[in-house]
Amino acid sequence: MLVGQLGLTVAIPILLGIGAGLFIDSKLRSSPIATLIGLLLGLASFIWVIALLVTTAQSPTKQGLHDQFANTVVVKAARAVG
Repeated sequence: MLVGQLGLTVAIPILLGIGAGLFIDSKLRSSPIATLIGLLLGLASFIWVIALLVTTAQSPTKQGLHDQFANTVVVKAARAVG
């Protein structure tokens, strides 16, 4: 995994959560409540994405946590005949 991809994986969910919280706070005039909730949701989504990346990277068949929950299997294409 590229370092830049990891940085974006950390930054985007947290910044989106904070940004949405600030927007909601500005509309409802409820100053830190929605921002804190947005931060917590951003952190939770960040942890979920990291869990998906780690479980997929550790599996020899690239079956990640999302595949285990969905009961799906990664199927490799058959060899071309001829």
